[in-house]
Amino acid sequence: MYKRILFTVLATVMVVFAMSGCGKKDSVSFDTVEQARAQARDNAGYNAQVFRANSPQYQEYNVQNNGDSTQTNECPQGDGWASLKLVHPRNVNTIIKIKCSTVSQGIGCLTEDEFKTKSTYSREDGNCQPVEKVPFPLPKLSGK
Repeated sequence: MYKRILFTVLATVMVVFAMSGCGKKDSVSFDTVEQARAQARDNAGYNAQVFRANSPQYQEYNVQNNGDSTQTNECPQGDGWASLKLVHPRNVNTIIKIKCSTVSQGIGCLTEDEFKTKSTYSREDGNCQPVEKVPFPLPKLSGK
């Protein structure tokens, strides 16, 4: 009887420990990280379209999406930021660099200069964020 209770307690402790995120983080498959990259690009692109639509000075610009470069097999959620460019259609040398959230419509996009002034955001850029901050799998953003 005591062995059964001890076994149950130990098994429970092991499951809780495993689920707590302690230890080396497992990596995901290539296909999974590719799906995450596609979702991040879609989300950033959506936010860029909203940003452009709400900014009269950029409405005619084309959007070039470079995605979230921190997404890897060990960090499929990335840092939560994608780099994009707004390119003037008649003068391709006129480029506005923007950073767009890959997970939040509320944050949306910021020009690169404005992004640099936001210390919380700029510290996140380039650094894998925990899933409590940038969820995995990434949510799909849409105009609900």
